[in-house]
Amino acid sequence: MDCFPNLGCEEFHDVGPGAFDIDCPEGEEDSAVANANPCGHNQAPRRIAFLHTQWAFFLQKANHHERALEHFYKAIQIRPSGNAYFGLGTSLAALRRRTEAQQALEKAIKIAPYMSAGYVNLASVQMSMGDFKDAVDSCNKALQIEPAMREAVMNLSNARRMMGQRSLAIQTLWEHVMLVHSEDENDADLAKMPVDPPVFCCRLEPYYDTLDLPIAVVCVKWGKRYDADYVNRLKAGVLRGMPVPPDRFVCYTDDARGLDTDIEVRGLPDNLKGWWGKVFLFSEEAGLDGYRVIYFDLDQVIVGDLTPIVAYDGPFAILKTDGIACELAKGGYNSSVMSWEASPSFRPIWERCCRATLLFVHRFDHWLEMTNIVEDFWQDILPGAIVDYTTTFRNGICLGANKKVEPKALEPGCQQDIVGDFPQESAFALVKDVNEEEAMKNSPSVPPPNACIVTFPRTPKPHEVLSKHHWIRHYWLLPEEQPTPEFTEAEVQEALK
Repeated sequence: MDCFPNLGCEEFHDVGPGAFDIDCPEGEEDSAVANANPCGHNQAPRRIAFLHTQWAFFLQKANHHERALEHFYKAIQIRPSGNAYFGLGTSLAALRRRTEAQQALEKAIKIAPYMSAGYVNLASVQMSMGDFKDAVDSCNKALQIEPAMREAVMNLSNARRMMGQRSLAIQTLWEHVMLVHSEDENDADLAKMPVDPPVFCCRLEPYYDTLDLPIAVVCVKWGKRYDADYVNRLKAGVLRGMPVPPDRFVCYTDDARGLDTDIEVRGLPDNLKGWWGKVFLFSEEAGLDGYRVIYFDLDQVIVGDLTPIVAYDGPFAILKTDGIACELAKGGYNSSVMSWEASPSFRPIWERCCRATLLFVHRFDHWLEMTNIVEDFWQDILPGAIVDYTTTFRNGICLGANKKVEPKALEPGCQQDIVGDFPQESAFALVKDVNEEEAMKNSPSVPPPNACIVTFPRTPKPHEVLSKHHWIRHYWLLPEEQPTPEFTEAEVQEALK
């Protein structure tokens, strides 16, 4: 059978996962490592430990963390190494054994003090345990080793936000954005220049002579997370909720298949993925100047009269993270619903976005905080008009909170995304065991009377809880999708196809 290569008798250094491609039949690979002598030669203990570590990384990559632990432990028993403890820690984190994960990662960086990925994974575990100050220290140590390490900057910014240090988080991001941007532009002086001030919305005078601007309702669909039905349902809800149809309903997308024919379709730049398509809305090329723009994320359910939203005529309105259950850092922005007077006044949001922005800034919402000072928040100007699903219908308990995706195992010093597969919406979560009955206990049967929008940030999404709420089926599904009054779960799922 194909198995481990014969390494001969030369000395070798510990390396991270992926040094060898190993192909063993299912069920035979563990015994191959245990024997560690596939070619009949006397294997040195160091080599045996190395093979255990490599196979454990292979298992880890396949999400077989329990089996990976066995080989990491065997490797450590034979010959402790920074890589073995690193892999052990990341697999333990994936299994939510955080205290053990922290101990293993601390041992990894004690053996290999220049392992930047060890510090960043340790920071991620510390954040998931609520130890934000320690996470900041770990990220700073990683940045001392690798000053432009993307994951360290992201987690450092997020940890500071969780500590209520939002201004310091923004400063951290700008420092790294300007540093890398100066390298991209081959102009070292850029990194030393003060950052241009953000747009202060409260100081903006109306750009146009009239506040009675035509209305453009816009949304962004990128990738496969949301299908065309999400756009079509949003459009139907908008038409039902607005007193007068908007002058334009525009979807910016990389795939227009399945969209209703009366939806205006516009493309997105190739380099903008996920939520970063929103930044394009502030460009001249987006074609929105001269309109009052009302933006909706696709996971909004329109449940009432949108007249108050349409009537807003200030410079810029957005949700704040306060009162949104799955937004752990308070005092920030949530861009699920926005309204602004589209004009060159907001062009800096687009023009200042560069490769370094996309490299270091975790979310579009964070970029807005860095470039745009907003004072009009929907929760303040229209109390109760937009309600958070999890806060209102799940007693503030996020769906899937006990199914946290942990950091991946990383090769020391590598540039993978520790904060999760894109578009991961949250770098971490404070995980608690969730009892679904408790989460839904005393849940209201309908949205509050003043609500016109129910927002679904993070999880769940409307289709995931469709069978739990009659009001979602009523307000969100298109008429042809509506199940019969005596619906079954199968009918609900069929309506979603």
